[in-house]
Order: sequence, then C-alpha cells, then structure tokens
Amino acid sequence: MKPLLALPVALSAIVLAFGAGSADAQVANGNFSGLAGWSTDGDAAAASDGGDHLVLTNAYPGGVDDADGVDRNVSGTPPDSAGGNLEDFLGLPANALDTSPTLQAYEGSAAMQAFTAAAGSQLSFQWNLATAEAPDATTPDVAFVVIDGRLITLGNTLSATTALSAGDYVAQTGWATWSTTLTGAGAHTIAFGVADIGSYTDSSALLVTGVSATSAVPESSMLAMFGAGLALLAIQRRRGNV
Repeated sequence: MKPLLALPVALSAIVLAFGAGSADAQVANGNFSGLAGWSTDGDAAAASDGGDHLVLTNAYPGGVDDADGVDRNVSGTPPDSAGGNLEDFLGLPANALDTSPTLQAYEGSAAMQAFTAAAGSQLSFQWNLATAEAPDATTPDVAFVVIDGRLITLGNTLSATTALSAGDYVAQTGWATWSTTLTGAGAHTIAFGVADIGSYTDSSALLVTGVSATSAVPESSMLAMFGAGLALLAIQRRRGNV
C-alpha cells in the first residue's frame, strides 16, 4: 500500500471550507469600540458606560435647546438639519424623516456603514431610546434604522415609558433586539439615527450596540471547497489502495 502523502492536502481543503466561515458576513466594529468603520453626521460618539455602544443625540452643545439647560450633546458637534442635509447623508429623499404632513423633522444625527453579506444573512442589533421629553403626541422624537435605503422606525418617545431616576434623561424604552433577514447577496448599507420631531426642544438619544450580519447557511463557495476536499480525499484513498 502506498502512503497517502497527499492526504493532508485534502484534509486542509476540508478544514478551509469549514474554517473560512461566511466571508461575506462582515460588519466592522459592531460593538462600537470607538467609531472606526462608521461614517457619522451630527452628534455621535462611542460610549463605554454599561458596555460599548453608539450614542446619537439631537441635542445642541451647551444645552441651548433644552428647557432645563442640561448639555446632552456628546461630541461637541451639533445635530444636522433635517429636510435635506440629514436625509442626504442617509441617502433618503428630502423630508423623508417627517412622520406626517404636520409633524416635521427639524434636526438629528446618524451613523452609517457599508458592508457585504450573503443572501439570507441575519442582520441584528440592540437599541434603546432615551429622552428628556414629557410624553407629547405632537412632538415625539423618533429613532430609526435605514437598511439599503429603506427607512424603518424603531420607536419614538411615546414608547419611552421606563422612568429613569438618574442621568441626563427622564425615560427610556429599554434595550430591545431588532433583526431582519437580508435577501440579496453582496453590498448593503445600514444607518442609525434619531430626529427631533415637531420642535427643537427636549432632546433624545439613540443607543445602539451588537450590530452583526451572520450567515445562516454555508456559502456556495464554501460548499464548493468542501466538495473539492472530499473529492481529493476520495482520489487519494483510491490511489493508496492500488
């Protein structure tokens, strides 16, 4: 019997097929250890209190737009104006952030990233909306996500019903997990944002962490590698038995 000298090669192909994982499921810095990998517009920062996360606010520096004078701005950069500028950054039509013909978006902040993912990948993240607003149906600040140009509302300040006894905000929605399945393979974009609706006063903040895109099934390229490895292994076994 001949020694199976090439057997490690075949096994290597199989190991590579499994070990490569999904090469197309990548979101950079999804836990926001700093803001590397993300483009931002307006007031955005990475915070480490209670775990690393993104913070976006619609607050001006110095607390000039809050009745209590508290400075809730986290970066020193003011929020961007809606109705054009912020929407342009997000790739949305002008006034897309208005929640109704009578509820205009005035200002806000956002963070965005382009990434690649396999078809069927599960995109998920955790979010929380904190606010200094009293519940008011005429001025509900809104938190949102934009995926591949599609605007999706996560929640507004009317759903921030958990009171806070400390910190800069009076209430929050509490942390929640959001997920969706990506249907197309290749390039995708994701953006998070918060906007002042109906007024400039009483700021809110969107917190985000755990952004990931996970492939649910092996990619075709990985399956091809696995098949090639098995075929090579079979050939070597037959040669070894000659």
